[in-house]
Amino acid sequence: MKSTKEKMQQRIIIFLGAVCLLLTVSSAYFSYESGKLQEREKIMNEKAISSLCESLDSISVSLGKSVYTADSLALGQIGNELCRLASCAKESLGQLDFDSEMRDEVYRFLSQVGNFTVAVAQGERGITAESSEKLRSLSAYAEKLSDGLNEICLDYYNGGVSLESASGNLVTDERLLPDDFYKRLYDTAQTMTDYPTLVYDGPFADNISKKKSEFLNDKKEITAREALERAADILGVKQSSLRREEDIGSEPKRYCFSVGGNDITITKKGGYICSLITESFAVEESISTKEAIKRGRKYLSRLGYESMKSSYYSVYDGICTVNFAYSDGGVVCYSDLIKVSIALDTGKLVGLDAKNYLLNHKQRSFPEERISQSDAQKRLSPSLEVIDSQLAVIPLDTGKEAFCYELHCRDREKKEVLVYLDAQTGRQADLLLLLYSDDGILTK
Repeated sequence: MKSTKEKMQQRIIIFLGAVCLLLTVSSAYFSYESGKLQEREKIMNEKAISSLCESLDSISVSLGKSVYTADSLALGQIGNELCRLASCAKESLGQLDFDSEMRDEVYRFLSQVGNFTVAVAQGERGITAESSEKLRSLSAYAEKLSDGLNEICLDYYNGGVSLESASGNLVTDERLLPDDFYKRLYDTAQTMTDYPTLVYDGPFADNISKKKSEFLNDKKEITAREALERAADILGVKQSSLRREEDIGSEPKRYCFSVGGNDITITKKGGYICSLITESFAVEESISTKEAIKRGRKYLSRLGYESMKSSYYSVYDGICTVNFAYSDGGVVCYSDLIKVSIALDTGKLVGLDAKNYLLNHKQRSFPEERISQSDAQKRLSPSLEVIDSQLAVIPLDTGKEAFCYELHCRDREKKEVLVYLDAQTGRQADLLLLLYSDDGILTK
């Protein structure tokens, strides 16, 4: 039988064990709750960071366009967009724990940039050389600010660096950074809302202005058997080797077939090839890009696409991808785009995307009354020199099209832009910044 002392010791041990267990459980619970709180805070920070970087990148692009804009109405629209973007950036900035001095500097810039641009557009003196130079300075600052803040964001993502300490990057122009830092910079850049698009994909390649195709509307609908024959003929394979996939119900409606690593779609109306995707790659280049473009045009003609004019192209891994636009009596119709890929080792067609053409192509009539080309050039910013020009039809965000002079220009710093001026009114319809890279030409 246990003594009173032993019983007391046993009770003390049980009590202490219970206390330890309670403390352990409590510690784990509070640690868990703290972790959840930190995770929520991290998610909120990342959302704010992403939004801020997107807004600043878009501000940089819009300011870059404002430098070359000689049309007060177009500049006013850019100014209004800048005000909206600045407001979004301010909201995101307010959620982040940045260095106070840097925050004030950025906030001051955001408060002025949109209002200044609008004021220039509405000024009685119009867009003067002095105001253009100020816009150029703002653009240069915005570009540097955007690049610097992207580095801050990447430091934060890269391993728990606090936003306050990471913000020191903004005042350090030259830093030794590991190679993977630049990879993350590239990856982050891909998430921007105003990311560059390849010109060989077409500056207007993402535009789908019509829900239903006028071009295909009166065409006869073909059977699945006829589509199979067409697909086999294009691919140069036996019909029995093709497998029918699920039909595509969105416009234009298509039959879909595959063989090996090749996928091909044929429109139900008219039996036109809409897309071709292959897994081909070039082993060794044996033909020139000039020859590839020539062959691409021949392929299109053979497939029923006539009067196609090549514009931009790019070469990647031995595949030459060319952007063709329909030429209507010398007027380039950018709404009617077809992207063609040619292998530089075999010269064969290895990719095609004709969706824009099929949805947008139609009979167009162009106004006879228009301003002269020399008149259009006089409406450009005095900082621009015209390299080349042509008449073009471009799609607008409204779903309509604009008949324009496409003016390929460069400024005194050899930067190049495409300015689209309405051929009837002379007003600026669009402006694209050209960026040259090893893989092709980029536009913003």
